[in-house]
Amino acid sequence: MNELKKDLYKKDKEGFIKYPENWNQKVAFELAKLEGIELTMDHWKIINLIRKFYFKFGIFPKMRDLDEFLYKMYGNRLSSRKLYQLFPKNPIFQASKIAGLPKPTVCI
Repeated sequence: MNELKKDLYKKDKEGFIKYPENWNQKVAFELAKLEGIELTMDHWKIINLIRKFYFKFGIFPKMRDLDEFLYKMYGNRLSSRKLYQLFPKNPIFQASKIAGLPKPTVCI
């Protein structure tokens, strides 16, 4: 990666990229790989929902609200168990990291 790209995708000490506006799907695939996650359609639903919510409201959805937002956006639900299967360390934190957003400060 050349120096310009390295600067565009600088990460903090916890692996969150510093400039969310530089995020794209290729970056998401690279970040997911570092997290040990192979992205599926269900992952993308969560990633896109969190990005949309964050850029609209400037905050992250809470875990308990995520299912409701998924239902409204996609017409289906994902249980907490399924969310943890998709993002085992923490659904909001890992999805936000892969989505190129800052580290969330929300409660689980």
